Amino acid sequence: KERRAAEGLPREAVVLACHSRSNKYEPEAFSDWLALLQRDPGTVLWLLAEDDTTRSNLRAEAAARGVHPTRLIFASKASRSDYFSRLAIADLMLDTRHYSAHTVAADSLWVGTPVLTLPGEGFASRVATSLYSAMDSA
Repeated sequence: KERRAAEGLPREAVVLACHSRSNKYEPEAFSDWLALLQRDPGTVLWLLAEDDTTRSNLRAEAAARGVHPTRLIFASKASRSDYFSRLAIADLMLDTRHYSAHTVAADSLWVGTPVLTLPGEGFASRVATSLYSAMDSA
């Protein structure tokens, strides 16, 4: 809980995270994430977004869909050790659809954070699913 506070996260919230590069956040996935926030007022969305324009655009879209912009919490790039610590304090890592998490998914699973993913048709959209398949066969 202390680590959450240090990251600007509410201590008692359910933390849904996507720490993939923000250029992977496609509209349909972001729409799904906002729908999750609409269903549970105790949930926040923790995103990696390094520039003010991206943050502003994502907050505006959340507000347009009835989600208070303060429920979007933004992280910037971190050192390697902080990166792993961050992954470990999320309750669930959310994957993008068309270009799924590769390293972030593997690292999230390694620190014990589950990843919500949907398999796509191409290789780039199936990496996180492949990680789960490999875990099942190990």
